[in-house]
Amino acid sequence: MTLTRHLLPDELDLLLDGETGFGVQQLTGHLRDCAQCRDELAALRAFVLDIETLPEMAPQFGFADRVMYEVHVFEPWHVAIRTSLAGWMPASPVMRIAGGTALTGAASLVTGAAAWGWAHRDATVFVGGLVTERAREGLFASLTATAQALVGPLGATFGSGLPLLGLAGATLLTGAGVGFLGLRAVAARARRLEA
Repeated sequence: MTLTRHLLPDELDLLLDGETGFGVQQLTGHLRDCAQCRDELAALRAFVLDIETLPEMAPQFGFADRVMYEVHVFEPWHVAIRTSLAGWMPASPVMRIAGGTALTGAASLVTGAAAWGWAHRDATVFVGGLVTERAREGLFASLTATAQALVGPLGATFGSGLPLLGLAGATLLTGAGVGFLGLRAVAARARRLEA
């Protein structure tokens, strides 16, 4: 039984490789009758011979790394998370157990604190407001002290508060602007000297 169609590329590959398995007789029988498939097989054989006669070349060092750097491989989000977490996991099984125990303990502590805070909302809101107010006052006091140190004796005339902070901010901006203009002048002079 001969084929009523031309040979497919994988069938031509079988004949090109010299396969002798089941079904190859039907393909060789078709080759006797079809000049187009014979010509295509002959062209493939010539192509393989041409490739085999090419000189062997070794790529430059790092070629594969440069190519793979340009290849954008899609990585699902769950694989990306697992890969990034794997770098944080200890290699030793004992250390993994210890780390898991510590994480479980920390999570339990945070969960317990959150549950206690929810059960005692009034106390939590009071303590939170107190801590926030103290932190704000401490930050404002440290900014005021820094501003007074920055502007020096002029800070005594401004006292404290927002006017002093505004003066310190203006002093910082002025200093940064003068420094930037000075660097530009030095760079321009260096370019003129090189030319």
